[in-house]
Amino acid sequence: MSASPTSPSPGGVLSVAGVEAARAWIADALDLPEAALEVEVVRRRAWGDIWRVEAGARFWFKAPHPRLAREVPLRERLQVRAPGAVVPLVAAHRDRGWQLTEDAGPTLAVRARDDAGMPRPDVGPGLYGNLARALGAVQQEVSAEDLARLGLAEFDPMRAVETFEREAAPFRALPADHPTHCNAEAHRGATTTLAGLVRRWEEAVGTGLPLGLDHNDAHGGNAFVRDGRVVLSDWGDAVIGHPFASLRALLVPLRNTFGAEVVPAVRRAYLEAVGAGSPPSAQEETLLDLAMMLAVPTRLSAWGTLQDEDAWAEHGDWIATLWWEAETPIGEVTVP
Repeated sequence: MSASPTSPSPGGVLSVAGVEAARAWIADALDLPEAALEVEVVRRRAWGDIWRVEAGARFWFKAPHPRLAREVPLRERLQVRAPGAVVPLVAAHRDRGWQLTEDAGPTLAVRARDDAGMPRPDVGPGLYGNLARALGAVQQEVSAEDLARLGLAEFDPMRAVETFEREAAPFRALPADHPTHCNAEAHRGATTTLAGLVRRWEEAVGTGLPLGLDHNDAHGGNAFVRDGRVVLSDWGDAVIGHPFASLRALLVPLRNTFGAEVVPAVRRAYLEAVGAGSPPSAQEETLLDLAMMLAVPTRLSAWGTLQDEDAWAEHGDWIATLWWEAETPIGEVTVP
């Protein structure tokens, strides 16, 4: 059993007062006395606290980092636009970003493995194909204009060098011995590579390709199966970008778990979902590769937004690898 929420352990976002307020808020949302709640702290991390709540039925409570509170209005919008493809909210606190949802069962990532934790090649790739289709369906229900009104940051592939400069700045300013210090060599290599990718992007699409919803964390741990359909959750890192960039967080773990041979089918499932069922064209395949490679600043933003040097150090391999692998073909990168 994890630590009681009445005495939070280090590493999360809720103070003692915050814990007390959260318990009261959950009880009010469920119209129950606080004494009727059984709460277990499942996770306390720099980007948020997760509780399991037993109250006749099972619920999940999420208290995100304050800079990720924007997830609530986005989830509310998606719940209206794509109700069958997102995990619905039971209650939400817009100011604090708190979210309460009903239990949706095991994550897709858990379903894709057996009881011993080993990958299930007969099941897993198909589940990820369905995740890709669900993601594509959701993305078509909101526009960049919708997302801008919700305050999401913009990451245009055409401006990848500029956005990388912005997102890498806090890491460049770190002491040289910090695990996520972005030194001059790494910075120079990443910006040079991104500039070349932008030129290839321009050649492939020109300047008129519309932006849209980039989930920016669409892996199997953030998806569930409900009534036979994949539903997505955890939209806190979402940005305005090219929708294809979302596949980076999905395909890299998929390849690392099940092998490169399963990736083409999942790519095809996604491209067909966003292309009204038409077989993917060579241009779409190229754009998908480029969008995922140009997502380096977008992925970096998910870490930088925390403004937490200790958290950066703890997860240094995930962060620094983004710039060191900027020139690596997307089929060979090791971190999403």
